[in-house]
Amino acid sequence: MHILKNSFVDILVTLFILAAVLSGAEWMWWVVVVYTSLMLLLKFVDYSGVAFSSFKKSGGPEVPQWPFHVLYGANVLILAWSTWYVTAGLWALIWLFSWLKLQKVKNQKEQLRAKRGK
Repeated sequence: MHILKNSFVDILVTLFILAAVLSGAEWMWWVVVVYTSLMLLLKFVDYSGVAFSSFKKSGGPEVPQWPFHVLYGANVLILAWSTWYVTAGLWALIWLFSWLKLQKVKNQKEQLRAKRGK
């Protein structure tokens, strides 16, 4: 249940992208393009460290990372299949920045554990 709660928005976005591709509605295309652009900007800012990490919730159970890989990968495949190549490329970048951020956080946690162990 915790996985669904943390992936809820990503699931809705993936379903919306699928609906936009299948319907071909122009307004839905605009929503996808604007959302994708904002998401890419936010992921880049978050990865680059400009974002305030103090706003992030710490503690609690660690959320598995596979749902975002599945959903972002699905977004890339759906968009590429529908020949929305630029948007698919932007989602691939979103996926990359998300993965890079996870690696960064993972390394920081390991360094913190190493410092505490000394």
